[in-house]
Amino acid sequence: MKSIFAGIGLSVCLLVCHSPASMATEPVKKTIRSFPVETITDKIRGGLLGQILGNLNGLPYEFKYIQEAGDLKNYVPSLPNGACTDDDTDFEWVYIHTMQKKRSVFLPYDEVHALWKERINRSIWSSNRYARHLMDIDVKPPMTGLMTFNPWADFNVSGQFLCETFGLLAPAMPQTAAKIGLHYTKVAIDHEPAQTTQLFTSMIATAFVENDINRILDAGIASVDPASNTLKIINDVKQWHRQHPTNWQETRRLLKAKYTQENSGRRDQNGTELNTGAILIAFLYGEGDFSETLKLSFNLG
Repeated sequence: MKSIFAGIGLSVCLLVCHSPASMATEPVKKTIRSFPVETITDKIRGGLLGQILGNLNGLPYEFKYIQEAGDLKNYVPSLPNGACTDDDTDFEWVYIHTMQKKRSVFLPYDEVHALWKERINRSIWSSNRYARHLMDIDVKPPMTGLMTFNPWADFNVSGQFLCETFGLLAPAMPQTAAKIGLHYTKVAIDHEPAQTTQLFTSMIATAFVENDINRILDAGIASVDPASNTLKIINDVKQWHRQHPTNWQETRRLLKAKYTQENSGRRDQNGTELNTGAILIAFLYGEGDFSETLKLSFNLG
C-alpha cells in the first residue's frame, strides 16, 4: 500500500460525469461562521506541513509493507535536510498559483489542459501519466479521467493524493471542498477514486472547526455515495476498530483479506481499496495524535 497523508494541525492527517460518484444532495442549513485569521492561517500551514511530512517521511516505507505490516517503533516528524516536493504534494500548487492569478477557483478545463501540457510532464505516474499521454493525442480534460479512455482511472489513488490542498481552500465548507477537489482530480480519475476525493476533502475542511476524529470522519461519510464501495470500506474499518480497539494489526489483516484485488499486485499497491482503508485505520487508531497517526500509516504500508 502507498502511504499518502495530509495533516491539519494535530487533528487530521490528511464525481465525475456518468459514474456513481455523485455528491450527497441532502439540503444543508446555511450558517455563517467567523474565524480569527490566525486560526485559519495556522491550520492551513499545518495542513500543508502535514502533507509534506507524510510525503517525505513516508517515502522510505512506500511499497515496503505489502504482505505484512511494518514494525516502526518510534517516529518523530522532522525534515533535517529541508523539504522538496513530488507528485504527492505539488500537483495542486500548479492550480493554486493560477487560481490566485486569475482570481478564480474553478479554472476552465481548457486552461487546465494548457497547464498540464506546460508544467506537468515529468515524474508523474499511473493514472496521471496516462492522462498526460491522452492529452498528447488531443483528448482533453475531463475526458482524460474517464475510465472509458484511461484504464487506471477507476482505481488509482490519484483521487486521494491530489485532493488534500483543496480541502484547505474551503474551511468548514465540506461540500464546497469536495466540489473544488472533484473539478481537478477528475482530470485523471473516475468512479470510486472520485469518492475518495469527496471523502478526504470533506474531512479536511471539517477539521477547521472540529477536533473530534469521529465527527470529522462522519463529515467524510456524509459526502460519499451510499451505494459506493468506498462507504463499505469505511464501515468495515469502523466495525473492525470497534471490535479490536487496541489491535490495529488485526484490522489491517482483515482489510487486506477482504479488499485485496491482485494478490499484492499493482492495484493493491496504488488502488483506492487498501489505501483508503489504511488511511482510515491510521486515522482512527492514531486518536488525533499526529506523530502516532503518521507512524501507523507508515507501518500499514
